Amino acid sequence: MVGLLQLPNELLAVIFGGLDAQGFSALRLTSKYAKLATLPAFISRYFQIRYIVLSRLSLENLAEIARHPDFGPAVRTLELCTDHFVEFPDICDHIARHEGDISLAIQEGRYPPAASMGSIDDTYSSGEEENQSIGEEGGGTDEGSLSSQDSYEAPLDKAAYTSLWEEQQHIIMSGLAQAYITQALISLTNIEAVVISNMHRPWGALAHGRQTGRPPTNVLNDYEEVPFLGQVLRITLTAVATSGAALSSLDITAGLPREAIGPDILRPSESHFQYYKNLPPSLTELTLNVSAEATRGAEDRWADDLSAFLGVFPQLTQLNLVISPVSFRPQIDRLKQLAPKLQLPNLQCLGLYKAYSLLWSE
Repeated sequence: MVGLLQLPNELLAVIFGGLDAQGFSALRLTSKYAKLATLPAFISRYFQIRYIVLSRLSLENLAEIARHPDFGPAVRTLELCTDHFVEFPDICDHIARHEGDISLAIQEGRYPPAASMGSIDDTYSSGEEENQSIGEEGGGTDEGSLSSQDSYEAPLDKAAYTSLWEEQQHIIMSGLAQAYITQALISLTNIEAVVISNMHRPWGALAHGRQTGRPPTNVLNDYEEVPFLGQVLRITLTAVATSGAALSSLDITAGLPREAIGPDILRPSESHFQYYKNLPPSLTELTLNVSAEATRGAEDRWADDLSAFLGVFPQLTQLNLVISPVSFRPQIDRLKQLAPKLQLPNLQCLGLYKAYSLLWSE
């Protein structure tokens, strides 16, 4: 074992990359020497992408990581997951699921992966997350994840669930969530990308699930979820603009494939539009998943709303636009509507996607 751990870090990273989370964790527990030797691989494996939600537990963990001398500089991508608590958890079947990584698929020129519906995959959560602090080795990380078969068959603890929902509302409405994320983006000196999605389970989801008997939901097809997603979007963009973080890309892929948000949710208010003028000029790539459906019962402003949102990013050189089709409704040529309204003078590459099929890329 000692001989193995004396190999160059680059070679160790290749070897350890073949271990699952449990195996990697077990290796690190064998000795202090093993823990020290595997630290570079540990940081690379668990800190290049950080998955968070708008909860105190998750945001405080992010703040600690951002301040950490080793973990903070390793973070390249911050992903805000849509897992959240709802006011009335009993009125419908709120489930959580993992939908794969469309952003990576687009970047690599592949078809976006099919969704895995109904699973509770917490690949990015720690089985000991609620018992450790960031100061302890492995604490506050995604190490030692539980199986996707981990179930929540315990009865719902309504008092605990309501308490977390109220805490979530307070964090959002008081501005604490925006403050946490802004400060984290300032402290994460090597941050390159921000993502908003419901594709992955964030750190803390299992802890909350065990605490309440029901995990936070990340479905987006209920009347409560649409305003929540709008809040996440506004908090994120305002934090990015306020922090001055030199991001290169932004992905808004929440709701893939059948719950994509409409452009009316994306369109900024006048007050937020003033904030967004301070978005970093380095932010030149945007991936956006949007529904082809206009707001029901209202004038069809789909193209106007979407072009207004895209107008916030005049510096874009690359736009990946994923348009989710409308089921059981007449199909409308949204691209034909959008094209004359699109004003992106620096655009060099446009990728157009329809659900899971690549339409055209240049």
